[in-house]
Amino acid sequence: WPLGRGFYAFVNAYTKASRDTPLWITEAGGMYGSGGINVTSSFASAFWYLDELGESAKKSIQVHCRQALVGGHYGLTRRLGDRLVPRPDYFATKLWAAVMGPRV
Repeated sequence: WPLGRGFYAFVNAYTKASRDTPLWITEAGGMYGSGGINVTSSFASAFWYLDELGESAKKSIQVHCRQALVGGHYGLTRRLGDRLVPRPDYFATKLWAAVMGPRV
């Protein structure tokens, strides 16, 4: 369980207590503390991120916000001189949007 048992326990309790209020994720797991050097900015991280999106969707999480477009070791892009260069999670996000669309 990439999101952890605590996540599932919380979502289940929250859903029972408040069925009409949407639950959002604003930052999760590997992004904590600016991410990990060569971990959260790597190709392998994209699979973790896609899994997180899928698990969140299974639990009816309506919004999943990514903390940063650029910054730390987990931004969707990185600075290279005056340009922003996409990281693997950027492409994973685009793939998710293209395949899943706005409704899961």
